[in-house]
Amino acid sequence: MLGHSSAALTLDTYADLFDSDLGRVARHLTCANLERPRQDSNLRPTD
Repeated sequence: MLGHSSAALTLDTYADLFDSDLGRVARHLTCANLERPRQDSNLRPTD
């Protein structure tokens, strides 16, 4: 297994890296999510 032994250890180690950029990180994640094709099979196109 690569990485840390737990998610908590990873967050404890790296959480402060984005402290001052948290808003910018959130915007980038939101944009990346909106650009990603939807995988929800329950959605139907509207006419």
